[in-house]
Amino acid sequence: KMLRKACLAAEQARLAREKAVVDEAVALSLTREKFYLEQPEGEYETSVVLRELKKNDMKRQRALKAMHPAERQRAKVLDVFESFDHDGSGSIDVEELKLLLEELAIVMSETELEFLMNDLDSDGSGSIDFTEFYDWFSNPGNKPGGAVIRAMTLYLEAKNFMEARLGTKRKKQAHDAVLLKATQLTARQAQAAFRAAEPPRFECAVCHHSFALYRDYRTHFLAHPEKLRSVVEANEATGDKGEYDALARRG
Repeated sequence: KMLRKACLAAEQARLAREKAVVDEAVALSLTREKFYLEQPEGEYETSVVLRELKKNDMKRQRALKAMHPAERQRAKVLDVFESFDHDGSGSIDVEELKLLLEELAIVMSETELEFLMNDLDSDGSGSIDFTEFYDWFSNPGNKPGGAVIRAMTLYLEAKNFMEARLGTKRKKQAHDAVLLKATQLTARQAQAAFRAAEPPRFECAVCHHSFALYRDYRTHFLAHPEKLRSVVEANEATGDKGEYDALARRG
């Protein structure tokens, strides 16, 4: 138990240092990118992205009509999920959940927020992926956060209506997409550089989530078999079966 606590504490401290380094790099990148977007080159790049978004909208509307009702519902929930996944990571972390609640004007203490996060994060990865979000959003019942879902639905309906009327939604998405592309690259580069000097004990080769304990690392893969498949395919392509073999041996 003492070793387990020591490993968890060490990883928590390492993550805090890593976050500080990444946040600083992203803040500098955002400043540069916002200036760039005000220049003719940046405005042109945004207009290109905007045209692509409009094309994708048309394709998506056609695809939605052809979908089975259950698939259509899942696609609509994905839209909700992506609107709160501000960094485009494919998961909602505690900071994004906090921003979500602030947008909905829902006041929660840090303890309540931690309880909600732990309840939604069923695999213990530290963030809410789409599968977890979909289960929560589609079947609120008496689950913690049911009131959050109802408020979220009403808020998004009103927000989408106003943005559609004003024509601002796609422009903002195009602007944010250009910023996101730059900041994601910066964040990953800063994270990789930091981890070269201070590596975590375990790291998912697909999403780069770090773990202090092998048990949590293995649970992460077993809860997301598509990530394990990605590792296997990548390893087969390079002839390296190290990570897969380690999981198989210790599984």
